[in-house]
Amino acid sequence: MSCPSCGRRASYRCRCGKHLLTTVGAMHVERRYYACRHCGAKQVPWDAWAGVGVRQMTEHVRKMITIVGSSWSFDGASDRLRDLCHIRVSNDTIRRVCDEEGRRAQAWLAEADEPARAIEGAAGHYEFYTD
Repeated sequence: MSCPSCGRRASYRCRCGKHLLTTVGAMHVERRYYACRHCGAKQVPWDAWAGVGVRQMTEHVRKMITIVGSSWSFDGASDRLRDLCHIRVSNDTIRRVCDEEGRRAQAWLAEADEPARAIEGAAGHYEFYTD
C-alpha cells in the first residue's frame, strides 16, 4: 500500500478495533492499520472506505440524528431514536452532531452557487418561515 503523504510504501502494523454506531446498532470492527517508515504518516483504509474517518458513527446515522434532533428537543430526540431505531445516543451527542452538521450546511451555503441560482430562478415572491 502506498503512503498518501509521500507516495512511498506504507507497511502493515497491526489490526485495531473500532466501536462504531450504525443504523443497525452498535458494532465493533477490526481494521488494518498502516504506517509509512519514511514520513510517519498513518492510515486505516477501511475508515476511508466506510466514510467514518475519526468519527464513531456512519454518515447515515448522522443524518438520522440530525433529522430527529431538528424535529424534537435533544432529550426527546434521544428517546425517539431509542424507541424507533434501537439506537442509543445521549442528548449531548445529538446536540454535538446537529451543531457539526449545521456548520457544514452553513459552509456549503456560503460557498455553493446552487442555492442562489435556485432562488433567482424561482417564480413568485420570497418567503420566510419561522416558529
